[in-house]
Amino acid sequence: MRTTSSLSFCLLLCAVSLFAQVPADSSVVAESTVDSNASSVSFVMPAEGDVFYSSDVKIVAHVQGPVPPAMLAVLDGFALDKPIQVENGILTVELYDLAQGVHEFKLLFLDDHKHITLSQIVRFFIRVPEPRRDATKGKFRQFGSVKAQAEWKGEDAASRIMQQSEVLDIITFYDPVADEYFDSALTGKAEKPISKNLNAGTQVTYNFKDGRWEGYVSGLLSTDESRFRQPVDRFSGSVTFGPWASIKGGDVYPSYNSMVLNGTRVRGTEVSAAVVTGDSAIHWAYVKATTGETRREVPAYVVRTEAPSESLGYRDDIIPGTLAQKLSAVRLGFGGGPTFDLGITVMKASDLRGDSLYEFINGDLYGVRPVENLVTGVDSRLGLWDGRIQIYGQWAISLYTQDRSLGAFNADTAGKSFNPKKYEDIFTINPTTSGWEYLLTGGGTKPDYKGFVDANSTYSMGFSTSIPFSSGLVYETDASYTHLGAEYHSEGNPFLGSNPGNGWDLQQRLALLENRLNLGLEGSNFEQDLGIYEQLQRSFKGEVRFSPGAYQPAVWLNGGVTAQIPRGNSPFQYTQDFDELNVGGFHQFKLGQGSLHLSTQYGYTYSKLTLETDTSSAALQNSPATQTHNVNTTFQYKFRGSNFQPKLSYTYSNNGVQKPTNNLILGIQDAFLEKRFRMDVNFLMGQYPKSVTKNDLSFGENLTLSYAIGDKQSVRCNERWSKYGTRTSITSGAYYEMFF
Repeated sequence: MRTTSSLSFCLLLCAVSLFAQVPADSSVVAESTVDSNASSVSFVMPAEGDVFYSSDVKIVAHVQGPVPPAMLAVLDGFALDKPIQVENGILTVELYDLAQGVHEFKLLFLDDHKHITLSQIVRFFIRVPEPRRDATKGKFRQFGSVKAQAEWKGEDAASRIMQQSEVLDIITFYDPVADEYFDSALTGKAEKPISKNLNAGTQVTYNFKDGRWEGYVSGLLSTDESRFRQPVDRFSGSVTFGPWASIKGGDVYPSYNSMVLNGTRVRGTEVSAAVVTGDSAIHWAYVKATTGETRREVPAYVVRTEAPSESLGYRDDIIPGTLAQKLSAVRLGFGGGPTFDLGITVMKASDLRGDSLYEFINGDLYGVRPVENLVTGVDSRLGLWDGRIQIYGQWAISLYTQDRSLGAFNADTAGKSFNPKKYEDIFTINPTTSGWEYLLTGGGTKPDYKGFVDANSTYSMGFSTSIPFSSGLVYETDASYTHLGAEYHSEGNPFLGSNPGNGWDLQQRLALLENRLNLGLEGSNFEQDLGIYEQLQRSFKGEVRFSPGAYQPAVWLNGGVTAQIPRGNSPFQYTQDFDELNVGGFHQFKLGQGSLHLSTQYGYTYSKLTLETDTSSAALQNSPATQTHNVNTTFQYKFRGSNFQPKLSYTYSNNGVQKPTNNLILGIQDAFLEKRFRMDVNFLMGQYPKSVTKNDLSFGENLTLSYAIGDKQSVRCNERWSKYGTRTSITSGAYYEMFF
């Protein structure tokens, strides 16, 4: 069976990255052509990058011109003793019992003197076994899977949490010796977590398709689920009718404007509808809405953890609770195809008020207050020249109140230009609202609307190009400019506000020699807003990667320099430098009755911080430069006609502070019973820093066994053991997977 799905393509890319031997070209590579008027050949099946769910593959190619006197087929560097048939210009070669992974098939045309006149290559991926999906009568199809796993953790691998107890009340005591008051928690019944030694879970998925109707149901149950944390269990379902309408429920991950709402889990409902022409993916107009809970209420609790250094052997800590939060968002869009897309997004998130006891306990202990967030944004994209040039832009502005329990203030409380009380039902504005100081009036001052927008907004704009040339050259450019205001905040993407500032980034890439040679350069300039002053960061990076093909050495080199300096009223002047360099290579060559796969990489980093006075520029403090060296080398030998593969990995690390460490891994892989049973075992021996001047030895091993039960079921067992001085870690588990 042949597929070109995105999942299969991702598997191919992963394999290419792992072995670093196959360039990601999208066309068949012609290595040499002696006579341009001679025969030519093009592969019909497989296409470059195809994925097969069978260990047997049939090569089909179209031959134009006269059939050459002799032909030779080469698979993964070994000549095949297989008949090559050519009938009516169609060439076929049948391959059997191929191993899982990336394969390279080369077809050579020879003249009467056994000279190569043409060499053509195609690469494909084998993934075995394929999950078989049985279809019922008619057009209705259904399939799904059941997955279960259980892992036991012993010794130091086990969780240190002994029990958890909800805080019911806070009692204040007086210590006459210290002459001070302290709080103590009154707790409920202690609850021991199931996941202390056991990590287990079960996931069930079911999919169906009937004409234009499609749907799925998915559920995940885990031993990590606890009322003292956010949900770990997952439940979701969806029904879709063509490109026109869909509804999702349970745990959904909406992706709207990436600056407003991007992948945050929402336990609720998402609906979408579109006006389209036929089955086209281009929408004239579409709307999508999501509403639900992003956080559930978690009470304050006391957690008891193992602490051998403590007199009682454990330690109790009070952990603050969290308020439940509800989020609603809607997006109105136009276009949606590769040429044009425009969307307008509005999102509101509000923490829900808990019961009086909950608010009293959390407020008394940690000052937990309900927040409120209102964000609106616009994003657009324009494609030119058949999509080779993409121009894009995003913009968003936010209101963020850190304590909405105070309510909205009146216009006469601080000389505001409008009355926030009128808009309390829409959004709560009070002194805890971020950026509100820009709108204060009084004493002859006017609201600084420009400052308010600048501080509370974010935007990104740029363009990207990918232009192929007939000579095998591909030219790519990515240029962007971003701004993130110091007060901008979105509960739909809370990680975005961690690095406010402005900056640009420019990337240039070239793919030459049918993607065998890749060159890349990147420059960036970012001015980070640190409040009282700004920090300027400038970076320059470069990369060269050469992958000529199988059984030829591939090499890569990349590195960069980064410098940081202050701007504005910095308390002192400084320069922070960070440089890095990585050099690596991969080679696969024949050795004896098989092939040896060798890869090695060297990494180097350099960092230095220099502090200076703001007057004489004399050195105030020169921190010593920090240099790190890392070397990793891997050997893997593949016997011809055998599944037995020994491997060796060695790592050297020196951070310039502690004593250098050496680590060695010896392993073997093998397959039995027609490759249904697979084994992977590794033995580890190395060093770890016991102190700055002394290393100690570490030992370990891990074993993985997997067995394919027919075409639809498989089971996998694994075991890991390691010892670091007096610390021992033991983990063992079993995994089951079934497709239907």
